[in-house]
Amino acid sequence: MKGINTKSKEDQILAFKAASEFYEKAYRIMIRNDRHEEDDIELIEIPVCLNLALCYLKTNVFQPAIRYCTMAIEQIGRSQEFSISNAAKHEKAYFRRAQCFFAESDFDKARADAKQCIVISLKLGTSSIEATNLLKAIDKKEK
Repeated sequence: MKGINTKSKEDQILAFKAASEFYEKAYRIMIRNDRHEEDDIELIEIPVCLNLALCYLKTNVFQPAIRYCTMAIEQIGRSQEFSISNAAKHEKAYFRRAQCFFAESDFDKARADAKQCIVISLKLGTSSIEATNLLKAIDKKEK
């Protein structure tokens, strides 16, 4: 049986493109439904934005990925209470956006987001090895 890890790179890109079309449609439906409740934002809107960002990141379409990460960061930032779930989503959004900035050679923004990711991970009591490695890659590229 063929799993996602055994698919060719082209098949994976096609799968992410199809997923991004699905999530774009879900996002448009969500926006049209003007009756957002606070729970909808945390349970639906933020994950949809993060999934869209991932799909665009994986298909090397960075500007929409940056936009959706920024939207997620802003929505999470509006939350009045700290929660581990929100902090983990915040970390994920900053890391994905840092990856996009890095891919576009915007190293200052990539560094700022990677550092923010590390700050959040420390608050969570975890370590962000990926963000630390991204900072090292940024330093290496700038030399």
